[in-house]
Amino acid sequence: MKLANLEIVRFNAALLVVAFHSISVLKGRGYNIGFLEDIYFVGQAGVDLFFVVSGFVIYLSLSNSPKNPVSFLKSRIRRILPSYWLITLLTVGVWLITRELQISTSLKPIKIDSLIQSLSFTSGLIGNSEPIVIPGWTLELEMLFYAVVSASLLIRKQFFIIVFSLSALLVLIKFSGVSGRVIEFIIGMLIAIYFLKWKVRKSISLGMVSIGLVLLLLSMFGQISGVTSWKLWAISSGAIVFGAVQLPQTKSSISLSLGAASYSVYLVQWFTIPAIAAVFRLVSKSPFSISAYLFICLVVTQTLGFAYYRWLEKPAITWLKLHNF
Repeated sequence: MKLANLEIVRFNAALLVVAFHSISVLKGRGYNIGFLEDIYFVGQAGVDLFFVVSGFVIYLSLSNSPKNPVSFLKSRIRRILPSYWLITLLTVGVWLITRELQISTSLKPIKIDSLIQSLSFTSGLIGNSEPIVIPGWTLELEMLFYAVVSASLLIRKQFFIIVFSLSALLVLIKFSGVSGRVIEFIIGMLIAIYFLKWKVRKSISLGMVSIGLVLLLLSMFGQISGVTSWKLWAISSGAIVFGAVQLPQTKSSISLSLGAASYSVYLVQWFTIPAIAAVFRLVSKSPFSISAYLFICLVVTQTLGFAYYRWLEKPAITWLKLHNF
């Protein structure tokens, strides 16, 4: 079941994350980002949107086509691993080349243990560090979620998936220091349960999307006392996803394509943003130039991300399926 509205959410989540990382590079280099500070802050919410969407999609797919633990994990690994490994190994290659040529980059020295942890999605769990491709920390939480869901599939009852997954994630949060953001996967799964059983009026769906967007805007202008930002973003993301899936679905094929490429966009930003920032150092630091830089980062990353999806990610997944990997 393809939900075009959900792909629009994915597309916008990717834009938020790219905006955050684009501005983050300038901020890290001491630029006065001025009016972009609020966009920089709320851009982090793109991750929360991705997590809620992921939980929704996983539960919906299992409801439509039940899988055993092995086939489920294989499908998830096939989707996530090839592109992430490629970007990670390319990063290692860039680091080796620039080190030999004595070219200064922002890449940290890469050791064999950090490479193994990155490729096995365990940097945060075992190494208590960042993966080589830093945005990969979210993928490590994704893979952890997939592992938990896979274990829950040993008992073939839909309700058990939720109960087991929630319990396991709460234990990991408590005793392993896993980010509380993993609960957002459960929020997405609960939305999927509601979606499968009940429908709501268009006015209510629009209201939920509006509430989610308002909460995002509120987070731009200050935190709510006693509420950490990601918790507010979890609520807003849940409201947006809940409303988006209940609304009449758009017929736009472009939306489906852009949303499908969101994972590729998320990965290629690791290369596009630093490259654009390097060029940007040659121009003025006026507010207009900074705005132009952000616009270029969004357009170039989206364009190259779509090309990467079309000509690398999608063919690779198809090939792996055909060869039963």
